[in-house]
Amino acid sequence: MRRSLPRLAKSPYGSGSAYSSGAQLGPTKVLDKVLTSGQYVYGIGAICALGFAIFACLFAKGRVTGFKRGKRNQRVHTSLVQIEGVANKEEAQFYLGKRIAYVYTAQRAIKGSKVRIIWGKVTRSHGNSGMVRSKFRQNLPATSFGHSVRVMLYPSVL
Repeated sequence: MRRSLPRLAKSPYGSGSAYSSGAQLGPTKVLDKVLTSGQYVYGIGAICALGFAIFACLFAKGRVTGFKRGKRNQRVHTSLVQIEGVANKEEAQFYLGKRIAYVYTAQRAIKGSKVRIIWGKVTRSHGNSGMVRSKFRQNLPATSFGHSVRVMLYPSVL
């Protein structure tokens, strides 16, 4: 008797993307290490030697909420990011040292692409509700407030 296994979810990149083949890849085997606390992690599906589809997790979503600030002054060299699925200080500890990418489009194309990236990293937690502080190579513009960032799952110590 054959067991019924859950099917692979649709690609988060959409049906027209290079990562989605349009056809379902087959049964999935979810990595328990990453998805323990209800966090949403986006990645690419692949089929392993046993025929199971495994997600190669690439990044978690986050949102820029502003700069670190006091009552009167704001410190533009440190940005505050709320990571999706992180609700307390203990869950934020996993993301310390991870790389962050702020992806945006500019008006002028360089080498045929209008897409630009500002890289940074998570430096420490901020408060008790899972917010993290991050430093970027260039200070983020104020227009990035409310926009999404990608919190890469590397470098990893697992």
